[in-house]
Amino acid sequence: MLTTQQRGQQRDAAIVEFVRQFRFARRDQIQQMFFSGSQSKTVAQRRLKTICDRGELKHYSETRFTQNIFYPSGGQGRSTKANHYIAIVDCYLALRKSPGRMEKFAVEQQFGFLSNSLVADGVGRAGGVDFFLEVELSGARRRDKFLPYKQYYLSQKWKDSFAKWPLVVLVCEEPYREKLTREAHVHPIRFAVVTLSELQQGKGGMIFERYKMAGGGGSSAVRGGV
Repeated sequence: MLTTQQRGQQRDAAIVEFVRQFRFARRDQIQQMFFSGSQSKTVAQRRLKTICDRGELKHYSETRFTQNIFYPSGGQGRSTKANHYIAIVDCYLALRKSPGRMEKFAVEQQFGFLSNSLVADGVGRAGGVDFFLEVELSGARRRDKFLPYKQYYLSQKWKDSFAKWPLVVLVCEEPYREKLTREAHVHPIRFAVVTLSELQQGKGGMIFERYKMAGGGGSSAVRGGV
């Protein structure tokens, strides 16, 4: 049986690995993932300070009044993409709490096909369903979210990694849902366009169940991840 100190060391190592995989994470996200109880905030802050003092993580805050954002030692520090990675963490935590066990999840996994490649914000398996995750929380898209999936689907190279075509979960803010839903419908594959608040309300499980009922699902070959 592990001692309290050994359990704490294991948790510290898991926190460092979590931040390494997601690139950036807020204090409250780490707290939700690894701590519980009425004193969870205080304990999380104390452990994170210890981890940073050891040089395993670094942190910054945007203002005096905002939470610390943690990133791996040796990482790039402040980045224009930090908020995007933090949004991916929010989606991951929401999906973990949805009905159906989260079996696998990896950030920014790349799939090559022909002379191109698809880089999904996330790829995983939950509730018996393989899925891609795309996060679009602003109206100013830097790239077409749909075309790479269409090309990957038509290339048939996805069959090297999945038994059946995964569900593509596109998370957006409410003002952009209607536009993105219209765009998604012109493609030959299924996209589930949802808001982060819907995922946080536990609706991820419903999305996966509907996909299975429609013939989706199948075995997974997702590599790496938490």
